[in-house]
Amino acid sequence: MSDDRKWEDYIAIRNLIGRLNEYADAANGHSYSELYVDDGVFEIAGHGTHVGRQAIAKVCEAMKVTVHVTTEHVIEIDGDEAHQRSRLLAFYLAQDGSANNFVTSGRYLDQLIRTDAGWRIKHRKAITDLNQDEVLERMNATEVFGALKNI
Repeated sequence: MSDDRKWEDYIAIRNLIGRLNEYADAANGHSYSELYVDDGVFEIAGHGTHVGRQAIAKVCEAMKVTVHVTTEHVIEIDGDEAHQRSRLLAFYLAQDGSANNFVTSGRYLDQLIRTDAGWRIKHRKAITDLNQDEVLERMNATEVFGALKNI
């Protein structure tokens, strides 16, 4: 792989993750899920595994109270496949604008593949440094996320 191609892929993957965060923060489940392959997987350690775009969209829509920040991206590209590790910072954002509080840090572990539409997520695992019950409590989202376990 040429150096130019490698940098183009690196930039494309970083932009993909940037859009993913924007869509998550806006609770735009449709656009968020389109950044996954059709049978993509979003695994939230301690909460559950969500398979397919419809299930992933519902998880995104439940995250409307969260601001997502990713840093420290490590991207390893091998042809049409890539792996990424990044640091996760999550903040609770009250819908009325009265609070914007730190919730947790953690890691994202991503498997990506190149498709005709560009890079897409095949599998994303979110691992939070706090236990998942505490994270949901801090986001006032225990009930909403509890309902997602059945999807």
